Amino acid sequence: MIDLKSIFRIPPVLKRGRWLRIKLSTLALIVGAAALVASAVLGVMYFQQQREQESLASQLAVGRESLTEYDSAASLEERLAAVEARLIAEQAYFPDKLSSEATLTSILQIAQESQVTVVEISTQPERDQERGNHTYSALSVYLQVTGGLPELQDFVNKLEKGELKAVSIDEIGITGMEESPVVSLDFSVWARR
Repeated sequence: MIDLKSIFRIPPVLKRGRWLRIKLSTLALIVGAAALVASAVLGVMYFQQQREQESLASQLAVGRESLTEYDSAASLEERLAAVEARLIAEQAYFPDKLSSEATLTSILQIAQESQVTVVEISTQPERDQERGNHTYSALSVYLQVTGGLPELQDFVNKLEKGELKAVSIDEIGITGMEESPVVSLDFSVWARR
C-alpha cells in the first residue's frame, strides 16, 4: 500500500520559517520589478508629454505672432483700404449701362481698325443674370467677320481687351481656311445693374 504521508510530506527545505523567507524574497522581487516597470512607463509618458508641450508651446507662439500681426489697427486699415481699392477697380471694369447701338458701333470700329470685314452681326435682347449678390445685364452678340489670319487674331484680341469692357466669348468658330477665313463669334457684353 502506498503511504500518502510520504507522498505529501513537506521537505525539510520548505519548512515553515524558510518557506516564508523564500516567499517574502520572491514577493519583494516581484514588487521591485513591478515598481521598475511602472517607473519606466511613467518616464516614457513624461517625455511624450514634454514633447507635446514643446510642440504646443511653439504653435501657441506662432499663433500669438499672427494675432499681433493681424490685430493691429494699422494693419486692418491697410487691408480695408486695399480691398476697397480693388472693389472700385472691379466696379469700374463693368460699364453702368448697355446700349446695343454703342456696342455695335464699337464692334464696327474695332473691325475697321483690325482691317477685317463684317459679314453679319446681330444682337439678342438684354437678359439679367444673378452672380453672387449682384445682378448683371448681358447683351448677346452674334458676329461673322472675314479677313487674313493675323487681322482676325488682332480683331479677337481687341474685342476681348479693347474698348468694350466685360466681354466674354461664348463660342468661336473658323471656316473657309482655303480661301478667306471666316470667324463666327458668339459673345456677351456685361454691365452692372
